[in-house]
Amino acid sequence: MQTYPVKCLRRRSHLEFVNKNGLNTPALNAGYICHYRDSLICKHFKSLAQVMPFLVYDLIPQTVVNGWSIIGELVALVWHMTIPDIEKYLISARLSQMIKDFLNIIVQCAPSILISKLKFQFLVHLPAFICHFRPTIMFSTERYELFNHIL
Repeated sequence: MQTYPVKCLRRRSHLEFVNKNGLNTPALNAGYICHYRDSLICKHFKSLAQVMPFLVYDLIPQTVVNGWSIIGELVALVWHMTIPDIEKYLISARLSQMIKDFLNIIVQCAPSILISKLKFQFLVHLPAFICHFRPTIMFSTERYELFNHIL
């Protein structure tokens, strides 16, 4: 039996009891996430982003919970392998409004992060990038994160 830190056991029990029906995610395996917590990949972050408001609602201020809710919606809107009708997607997905809402929450929670993290500028242009390059998963910069971290 793998031993986990107490915090991870608490989070694992929360993850196991989250209702996953209706989520735009693969299975949320709490044991796997806790065991490999230092080496999670994209699909795990997608899953966690969508359930995080339910896991931390009583631990953090309401503005931060609102931020997590918006992140979960953004992840569900942006994370697609194919987009059959790009015009319909951009209009129906409310992507631009969600990005504005997210940036407003960021300003309320931690305004200095907008200056220190340049990737927020990328979000403003995301609808245009999707229109030009198609799904964001196709032009993700995630694989270069390790390289960027070293710089």
